[in-house]
Amino acid sequence: MPLPFILAAAAVAAAGYGAKKAYDGYTDKEAAERIVSGAKRRYEAAKDNYDFTREKVDTGLEELGQLQLDIGQSFTEFERLAKDLSEKLNTHNPKNARKFELPLSQQKLDRMKALEISTTSFLATAGVAGIAGIGAAYATYGGVMALGAASTGTAISALSGVAATNATLAALGGGSLAAGGFGMAGGTLILGSVVAAPILAIAGWAYANHGEEARSKAREIDREANKAVKSYHAAKSKLERISSYISEIDHHTRKLFAEFKVDYFDELKEISFFLENVENKEDRKIHLDSQGNEIIKRLENGYILAAILTDLVLTPLFKSETNDDGEPELEKDNLGLPILNDEALDAAIEKKDNELDDFEK
Repeated sequence: MPLPFILAAAAVAAAGYGAKKAYDGYTDKEAAERIVSGAKRRYEAAKDNYDFTREKVDTGLEELGQLQLDIGQSFTEFERLAKDLSEKLNTHNPKNARKFELPLSQQKLDRMKALEISTTSFLATAGVAGIAGIGAAYATYGGVMALGAASTGTAISALSGVAATNATLAALGGGSLAAGGFGMAGGTLILGSVVAAPILAIAGWAYANHGEEARSKAREIDREANKAVKSYHAAKSKLERISSYISEIDHHTRKLFAEFKVDYFDELKEISFFLENVENKEDRKIHLDSQGNEIIKRLENGYILAAILTDLVLTPLFKSETNDDGEPELEKDNLGLPILNDEALDAAIEKKDNELDDFEK
């Protein structure tokens, strides 16, 4: 065959091969785009579902924490009120009237005091540090702060001044910065960034511009996205369980606190207000003589309900351990989420129900 024809045939073959490679590259790129697009949709759907559940947990913790802070603050005022009324009763009541005596053991009184101090200390230090989400932080660490140990080995609730400030905020931050925690500045609960998202592998969802390489990279992105989706689903499942416990504890606590406030605390405040403002001393004495036993009953029942509430509030939501520095920190699972203290929470609810069954109004 003459050379020009051979060259022409070779050119046609080369062109055909080039066209075939171009077409293959086009279809590979198209396939890569489909793979990456599907992976991205699955990843973003899993992440959105996880974020929604996480926000639900954050909201639940914030509401529960604010409730617990309200309870601790109310106990401080209740104790002051109880002391004032009991002194009036014991001073003015007839000799044959029964005297008011605390219906709680010293251990229960100490736990109430621990709750009071932890809320007071927390609110003071959190305000100074400008911590956001203080309700969520307190719901997470409140029991740890009240019953755990500071770096000195002393119960945080027993500390005062600067020592209490430092120990409390270190606990809130998950330990000191040196220990790998967030330190005194990191008081909010962080449930984000707990899933090992394949950021490096799929950053920008980018892949090569060339056919076979694009398809290969797309498959890698797809595999990594599947791993992330699996992690998000696992984390979401655990967060849903956490959310369920938060809701249950909030329900029991809120219901009991409402009874404590309406039936006892608010009633005693009205009695105290009347006694403080009645002009005639004889009228005050007559009221104390006639209503003394009823007031004592309300004081006693108020303390009993306060103790039941205290046990509920001071049962930590999450398991914790003491680090080498003697500071409490939350235990985490393989996804970086705090581990529910489920057995203790179930026991606290059961104990509360049993004590309420024995409670005589």
